[in-house]
Amino acid sequence: MGPLLPILLCAIFAYPAACSGDLNKGPEPSLQDALDALGRVLGYCERNYRVLNLDAVIGIRMVDGQLTVLSRRIAAGRLPADPAQSRRVVELQRQAARVADLTLPQLQKTDPDYYERLSPILQPGFWVIDSRSKTTDPRLLAPPTTPRDTPFNEEQSDGCLTELLGTNAKTSCSISPSCWSLMTSPGYRGYWLTHELFYLQIGEQAGCSHELAIRAAESGRRDGVGGMEAEYCANILREARDLAAAGFRQEGRDLFMEQALLCGLVGYRDFFRSSWLSAILSWQSPSGCFGYQATMESGQNRRVRRREKILSGRCLSHKTGVAAGALAGYVRYILEYYRDLSQETAGTH
Repeated sequence: MGPLLPILLCAIFAYPAACSGDLNKGPEPSLQDALDALGRVLGYCERNYRVLNLDAVIGIRMVDGQLTVLSRRIAAGRLPADPAQSRRVVELQRQAARVADLTLPQLQKTDPDYYERLSPILQPGFWVIDSRSKTTDPRLLAPPTTPRDTPFNEEQSDGCLTELLGTNAKTSCSISPSCWSLMTSPGYRGYWLTHELFYLQIGEQAGCSHELAIRAAESGRRDGVGGMEAEYCANILREARDLAAAGFRQEGRDLFMEQALLCGLVGYRDFFRSSWLSAILSWQSPSGCFGYQATMESGQNRRVRRREKILSGRCLSHKTGVAAGALAGYVRYILEYYRDLSQETAGTH
């Protein structure tokens, strides 16, 4: 029992220096660092809720959903957390819910059409996804292909989402052949690829699993929607590694955090690494937001964002919301890693 105590103390209190020798893996990310960064970004959003755009609120509602799942797991004894950590998770979940709720009336006034089309995914509970933790399967990597030669187009993507949500004046869970082809075709990269995953996630959360399964079967996907998500995240991870290897260039940071957020929502833990968390923390401004220092995203797979909003202090609304969601994923990952570490260590004694 003696050798187990220092490891468990590291796990519970997240002291990176004390844990630097565990399993020869180097210092693990600090839970307190992730919680503090998440608190700062939510604080920024709460102070500026009147000027956030809809994309930021999607990210904040994803924080709400992830921390709701996390607090339930802690309360059920499924994850280790001391009382202070448990309280902090609950506080941040409530703050995220509060910020999202405050912002909805503002969005209805400032962008009523966009709000009407996507309002279901902004509601409480939509992003409560209790996914099993898992790793990506490298056997699902697609061979390198020529990326789509047009920038990601949100107008097209949003139109397909309204089919699922039923906000296009038609019945919900409609899936036209053109949208299925657009949103699930192989060989995509960048934002096209992450939004393939986003499309399936929204469909499942909107209650369209049956319709998605039918389309998948008709497309010859015997592994179904889950298999498609697994394939997407395997290929998204490859892109995330490439972005990291390239030094996290400014134009790729928004995409990098979106990759971690969306794949983390469905349980893929490969995206949560100490060095990657350190990079994300370094991008946070003193005010708590995330923005840019040089140029806006550019390149062949750039995001054509009609409604990205530049806020004071060179903050970006979408990037700030995505960062909040990714940090919530890190909080979950760190607690799950510590649970697994304690279980593995206990099994050797």
